[in-house]
Amino acid sequence: MDDRASKIKSDLVFYMVLIALVVIAIVFRCFFVSSYTVSGTSMYPTLNDGDWVWVNKLAKPQRGDIVVAYDEYDDKALVKRVIAIEGDLVSLVWSDEGYVVVIETADGQIIYEEYVGVTLPAIRPDRTGVLSSTPYLVTEGYFLMGDNRNDSNDSRNPEIQCFEKEKIIGVVMNDEG
Repeated sequence: MDDRASKIKSDLVFYMVLIALVVIAIVFRCFFVSSYTVSGTSMYPTLNDGDWVWVNKLAKPQRGDIVVAYDEYDDKALVKRVIAIEGDLVSLVWSDEGYVVVIETADGQIIYEEYVGVTLPAIRPDRTGVLSSTPYLVTEGYFLMGDNRNDSNDSRNPEIQCFEKEKIIGVVMNDEG
């Protein structure tokens, strides 16, 4: 009888630990980390259509981070890069091949967009959107763009513009940019 009671107790402990691990995994996935699939070519060459990314839901996005954000306009999650944050001015400067993005921070620092290992295409004149005439002030939230500047529906779209902080799902942890 002692062996049987010991076996039942052992099995019970095993299943309780297993259930606890499953609960911890579910809580972890719901509140801390999640995975998403890149859909489309808007983040090429950094990320490709079908790539999986892990997202840290607790991280605060910074300029240059790749994030997953909820787009109410298209009712889906988008993977984009943070170009500017609240208080920044975003403008375009003409280069030999098209427009390039320039950010003026709230403290007056000028930043020319550049990311290690990523060559960004110049922006064609027909893809400037809200940046077409004057510098764009990010009054709230984040100004997001895809790395494939000429094939990305992002904050340049007058119907999307900035993403509120609440619409940022998280910061991508395994990007190559």
